[in-house]
Amino acid sequence: MSFGQDARLLAIHGCQSQCCLHDQSSLFVCIPACKMVDTGKSEGWFAHESRVHERKRKRKVYASQRPCASREEPLTKVRGLTRWLVHAGQVGDWGRGGTANQRHVAALMGRQSQCYKPSFVLSTGDNFYSHGLRGPHDPYFAQTFTNVYTSEGLQVPWYSVLGNHDYGEFGGVRGGCMAPEFSLCPKDCCYSASWQDSLTIPSITGRESVAASDPRWNLKQGVWRKSFGAGDLLDVVFTDTTPFMRRYRHRAWGNMSGGVLRQDVYKQFVEIQSLMRNSSATWKLVVGHHPIQSYGEHCNLRGDRDCLDMQFLKPVLQKYKADFYMSGHDHGIQLLKDPGSGVHFLVSGAGSNTKRGHFKNVHGNDTLFLSDQPGFVAVSIKGNNLRLDTFSIHSPNPTYAMSIDKEQ
Repeated sequence: MSFGQDARLLAIHGCQSQCCLHDQSSLFVCIPACKMVDTGKSEGWFAHESRVHERKRKRKVYASQRPCASREEPLTKVRGLTRWLVHAGQVGDWGRGGTANQRHVAALMGRQSQCYKPSFVLSTGDNFYSHGLRGPHDPYFAQTFTNVYTSEGLQVPWYSVLGNHDYGEFGGVRGGCMAPEFSLCPKDCCYSASWQDSLTIPSITGRESVAASDPRWNLKQGVWRKSFGAGDLLDVVFTDTTPFMRRYRHRAWGNMSGGVLRQDVYKQFVEIQSLMRNSSATWKLVVGHHPIQSYGEHCNLRGDRDCLDMQFLKPVLQKYKADFYMSGHDHGIQLLKDPGSGVHFLVSGAGSNTKRGHFKNVHGNDTLFLSDQPGFVAVSIKGNNLRLDTFSIHSPNPTYAMSIDKEQ
């Protein structure tokens, strides 16, 4: 069967063996071979069984199962296929020292990476709970990142953005480890988001970043763009959204070394527009920590309303025809589509601890998929086709699948 031009969704039933083939674009996807049922709906709920109601089932962790068991030919031999893996946030909101399901999600990612063969991983922030890192040699970096994502398939570049917890998010002053200048801190005891900046912190401070201990790590404060694939296939614009949050500007930790008050938000806004305007890629993605649309606790009327501070970016995404805005912050996986444009909003903050029950009574007209389970999202791109799959540690099969075909 083939996916239609209107990005039809597929319900997955009766999965038994190991890999399905999307015959229209020859995209091999690491999911169990199964009976695929076309719902006939263009981007709607794809299966009742894979909605949030799954939380009522007994929660068994499947992260140790082996993928690709029935395929004789590894996916690395399929030519012309550009793959990339996006972490819970795709992994978003994962950095908990290997606790709170982080290792389960990491194992699941490693298992699926044997099929997907990702060329890189995206992280949507809150990389190191609860207050970020104290220096370039903070052992928490290895405890949370290097020693957790150990699978062979995850030994690829990781491209990350900063979350609010990476900036400090202190309830109070933290003594000598919190200072407005690096020179005022004791050695290796200075909380700052800048230690994660692998691209600019060495030149600014003359000190190394955490990337010196793990070359997979790639992060830059502010706004920047990275291109992937041949022939202008994919552009990803990374933006640091924490400085745009008004509620952080009056916190003591906002004025720490490299803190939110040290960032020029107007300059970042101009740079986002410039990078989007000058992109000629087939696929355009924007990655930030804070969501623009979300049904999680940080964006509802009883919560922090952080989505209101991100509305400035929505018309930019629409104007320059972004395909996805990927974020974290709210702990779960949400796929939403703005009814007035072609922009998809993927909130993927399920890399460790998730918020159970938040989506129980959600029935928005922009809602494609919601999950309160720990997991991650995988995306494969080939030419004008994009395939997205979501995975949960509580399911042996993908919990959601969709495909988008762009006109030639």
